[in-house]
Amino acid sequence: FNAEKKELVDKVYYDEFAECLRIKPEKNQDQQTFINLIHAKMEPLKERFLFVFDNLVNYADIECYISSLNRKKFQIIITTKDPKLFANIEQANVIKIESFSEKEAYEYIRLSMRDQANRLSGDESVRYFYENLTQNSNGIIPLKLKLAVSIFKENQSWSLNDFMDKINSKSNEETLSHLLIEPLKQSSSLVLLRLLSFLDGSFKSF
Repeated sequence: FNAEKKELVDKVYYDEFAECLRIKPEKNQDQQTFINLIHAKMEPLKERFLFVFDNLVNYADIECYISSLNRKKFQIIITTKDPKLFANIEQANVIKIESFSEKEAYEYIRLSMRDQANRLSGDESVRYFYENLTQNSNGIIPLKLKLAVSIFKENQSWSLNDFMDKINSKSNEETLSHLLIEPLKQSSSLVLLRLLSFLDGSFKSF
């Protein structure tokens, strides 16, 4: 779930879950009643579920969803950029992901780019790559650096300057993910997968 706003989580429940489980919300139905019905329909299924609430801003936005989840059937992961979000929440196992230090980020780029020596060679170009991503910021999130490296390696026709024109310190993880996925949307393999999915009775658009 994109949990930046409650409305985005609501949409998944009222549109996607309701459609898949063939549940039609009743007029003036209490929201918690509807949520409980969704969970009750999922519980008998043989699968176990992992709910990921990504980039949460306000814990109260998802409290109504997780309060009725059977923790033996449903596992929950919540990601947030607010380190104080879970300060007063019991039973939260908090894992803090620190930014790479300059030394760690530099070493990651150097090791990851060993097969790109014709495009990124020498300490100076590695430094240029790093500084473009971290300008005016303290450190860099590991995921952001991993995405940036993957994009550079995936686009073999790009020079280092081409890469810098498209990506900079203002590029967030979501922007980089879109850049990485965009070329795949045009691939013949994805077109075939869409056609096969369309013929499947449990088809979900993507």
